[in-house]
Amino acid sequence: MPQPRIKAAFLALDLGRWDMAQTLAEPLVHSADLSAAQLGLVALMRSYRLTNRARDAWSAFETWRQQHPQCPLTWNLAWEAFHCAEHIPSVSLAEMNRFQAILNTRPEGVAVYLQRGQAERLPVPPALAGTSPVRRTLAVLQLGVFRDQENAKNEAQRLRSQGWQPQIIKSLQAGFDLYLVQVLSGNPQKDQKKLKALGYEPYSRQGLLPDPEE
Repeated sequence: MPQPRIKAAFLALDLGRWDMAQTLAEPLVHSADLSAAQLGLVALMRSYRLTNRARDAWSAFETWRQQHPQCPLTWNLAWEAFHCAEHIPSVSLAEMNRFQAILNTRPEGVAVYLQRGQAERLPVPPALAGTSPVRRTLAVLQLGVFRDQENAKNEAQRLRSQGWQPQIIKSLQAGFDLYLVQVLSGNPQKDQKKLKALGYEPYSRQGLLPDPEE
């Protein structure tokens, strides 16, 4: 399995480099190695879904499935397909139930690939198969919403100077470009207390995050 390319694709997702993630993932989707192909498809679909292109993600999934009708879905691909399908009204309840049945299997031997406030579970490479699985989920703590991008950058720089690793997300709301300053957290309750002690007013954000600015 082309592990370096798979990991690079998921790292690109983690950094919000959607175009790079797609460039790395697309050749994997066409790989003769069906395990690598499914992981590439997960990365490709995730890059579409996180940029509000769930229909493109679902189309890529449907095309691949038509080309491989006998290939059983892995847990991680079923997970991504399920979350894409949530945005596609035409997907039947029976289809959603089939994905859910796979998700309920909870396979052993998985690693966590972190990206954009969530975790993607992927098979552990053979050399690591004997290690304990890692299960971690990141929360998105939002610290501010700015009309002026420079103000958002100043806020992010202040956070960096205090030891945090913020991200700035551009979001179109009510016809206006807004810039959201956020921090990914593995322990949101603890980090909220730390941030409040520094004078911030963080809150946990749910949902998709479009168009990263840095």
